[in-house]
Amino acid sequence: MLRQLISKESDLMASRQANKSVQFFRAWALSDGRRRAVEPPQWREILTAWDDRVFAEKAIGGIYYIPDLTHRMPALGVHKEVNGAFQSYLDHEHAAVEDILDATTEVEGKVRANSTAVIFIPDTSYIAITPGNNSAPRHKSVEPFLEEICPLGDNEYWKVEPVIDSGKLKKFQTETVDGVTRVELRLPTTMDLLTPASPKGIAESIDSLAQTIGAELDVSITVSLKDEYRQSRSARQRLKQAVLVDIPRFTAARTVKVHPTDSSASDLEVLSLIAHRFTKEIEIAQADLASKRFANLVQATASAAHECEDELRALER
Repeated sequence: MLRQLISKESDLMASRQANKSVQFFRAWALSDGRRRAVEPPQWREILTAWDDRVFAEKAIGGIYYIPDLTHRMPALGVHKEVNGAFQSYLDHEHAAVEDILDATTEVEGKVRANSTAVIFIPDTSYIAITPGNNSAPRHKSVEPFLEEICPLGDNEYWKVEPVIDSGKLKKFQTETVDGVTRVELRLPTTMDLLTPASPKGIAESIDSLAQTIGAELDVSITVSLKDEYRQSRSARQRLKQAVLVDIPRFTAARTVKVHPTDSSASDLEVLSLIAHRFTKEIEIAQADLASKRFANLVQATASAAHECEDELRALER
């Protein structure tokens, strides 16, 4: 029975490994808790300069950043040493699980690493990222690299945030939706040292409360204009603006419903603004062991970035 379970788990893992999801992000400048668009760096030029460093100097905080300039879009491998502690072997032959007695992951001077493929889309601030596995570095690991290679001004920091698949957001952002009378939110808080002291969005206000309490919160909240203010166009517009400020936070939300109005205060269709990350599925042949090579993951990520390039550029217009 254990042998069958292990075999099924192995088959399931192989199936998962054959399909990867490329996630798309955008790099922003963060100042006083507010983000702003930046002039896109010259990615290839910057990565070329970084690649001239000796190997040991390509590490930041124990993570190695290794450029790959062989693709049309400049690529970066982000590599974090594997932690071998408290791991085990699955022994298929004897249908057993055994402890690994030696936690070292180094063999003849080579250390295994969990790796992530990063593609910089030229002349934009968009970045495609594909972690090699669940333990590989995530998008946050790109931020210290940007700080190192392309520092911003005083009291400004790089912030890498997911690109949101527009869905009904575009409709909400149009002039047809003149204002909002009611907002229903359910989302977790995100405590951040850079949370603004004077929050401008609903989620930012909740984050500020979490900072005060010193604990993350799971919040369900309904914000409605009182009847006497429903006819106030400026009040409706300000509530809409409070929602717009929070759009980057909606990727973690469970519920985001808005009750929009037109300029005459007439109710429009209730919109669900649950945000989904902009992603693209890629397939890597599972039958070929060579397809699990990191170089193949970089190539597949670069191809996905190329396919989505026009759609991403359109978001900036």
